[in-house]
Amino acid sequence: MPAESDPTPEVRSPGMLDVLELTPQERRLVTWFLRAGRATTPQVAAQLKTDPETTQTLLQTLVSRGFLRTEITEQETYYRAGLRPNPSQLPPQLWDSL
Repeated sequence: MPAESDPTPEVRSPGMLDVLELTPQERRLVTWFLRAGRATTPQVAAQLKTDPETTQTLLQTLVSRGFLRTEITEQETYYRAGLRPNPSQLPPQLWDSL
C-alpha cells in the first residue's frame, strides 16, 4: 500500500477558489493534475517542458501549500491534486447529519 502525505498540518486544504490565487503556471499545473490524476516528476517536467530540478521545486511548493499531495510507492513518488472536495460532492449521509 502506498504511503500518502497530507499537507502540513497548519495548512488547510485549498479549494477551487484558492486556485485562482496561484500564478498562471501553478494554476495550469493544478488543473492539469485534476484531469490527469497522478504523475511523477519526470512526467510533470515533460508536461511543463522544464528541467526536473525546476519541476521538483514547483511541486514541493504546491505540496507545502496543500494544492498537491504525494503518494510514495516502492518505485516512485507520485503527485496528485490535493484540493478539498466541492460541498456538492460530499456523501448524502454527511448532508443529512448537518
